[in-house]
Amino acid sequence: MAGATGIASGSGALMGVSFEIKADAKEGVSPLSLQASLKDQDGKVLPSAVVAGSVTVSVGLLGDVNNDRLVDSGDAILVLRYAVRLITFTDAQKDLGDVNGDRSTDSGDAVLILRRAVKLIERFPREGAPKLAEGHGDLVPGAAFGEMKVFPQKGVEAQVMLDAGTYGADLTITYDASAYRTARVRPAEGVLLVSNADNPGEVHLSVARTEAAEPLALWIELEGAGQELSLRLTGNVFGGDGGPAGAVERLLDRPLTSSLSAAYPNPFNPSTTVRYALAQDGETRLTVYNLSGQVVRRLVSGRQQIGRYAVVWDGRDEAGRGVASGIYIARLDAGAVRQAQKMLLLK
Repeated sequence: MAGATGIASGSGALMGVSFEIKADAKEGVSPLSLQASLKDQDGKVLPSAVVAGSVTVSVGLLGDVNNDRLVDSGDAILVLRYAVRLITFTDAQKDLGDVNGDRSTDSGDAVLILRRAVKLIERFPREGAPKLAEGHGDLVPGAAFGEMKVFPQKGVEAQVMLDAGTYGADLTITYDASAYRTARVRPAEGVLLVSNADNPGEVHLSVARTEAAEPLALWIELEGAGQELSLRLTGNVFGGDGGPAGAVERLLDRPLTSSLSAAYPNPFNPSTTVRYALAQDGETRLTVYNLSGQVVRRLVSGRQQIGRYAVVWDGRDEAGRGVASGIYIARLDAGAVRQAQKMLLLK
């Protein structure tokens, strides 16, 4: 079936297809393909997509969400702003922004718009372009937490790393709004980055870039003086073809100050658990003393990493002998931190 037919503007059924199934046809699924080449009254091809047997026509220039008749970084910025909920789109803008045809307007589309703006590609997937290589086929896109900087009584800076091969990302970082007042994303060079931190407790960020041979570091700045930091990173990353390359879910949970907690149970018999937190890597000692200052048991002695720890003391000394009832002192030595807690052994 071929030919050209003039139709009125608007939405609705364009045509109907009738077919007959032969009596001796084998049982199963027979695909029915549909191709469309739709033109306006001037003969220019209209952007269209064929999905599940239907044709969707975009009135306007595909990728031109700001309607200035150009596809450039301005359109990519608007797509990113829409992705982080800073602005809303009309249905027409959503359709024009969905250049990869996945029925979602997100950073993947911004990646393709940027690549077209710098002439790395000539057509979008919705315009019939062949599927793009992701650019770095041996690299797997992804995102995770990286380094962290602590500024006492001021706040923290947490790093989010986009892996090499990650061309775009739509991410959300959630944090404890009761411990941290404000948050912002530090600008990064060589990328389009848009963030939204208007809602306490969460930061939305969308990023797109034209090349992704190297990892990209983004810094999240939080103001406050919490004793610990718990961040959750969720979202999606995109490859060079503009398509989703994977979901992200990461958790960063670490203490910001080194401290020794009270033993539990206390009083105890025959054993108790001593918990402590380390805010930095380094030599750590956790020692049990009697009231005369003599060492009873060395529970920890060596280098440990940032984190939370729990050590059980079984009420025995260095030689493995049970000690007498009484008060004992657990002392933590970690960097400049010196803290002690009393423990009561009752037999």
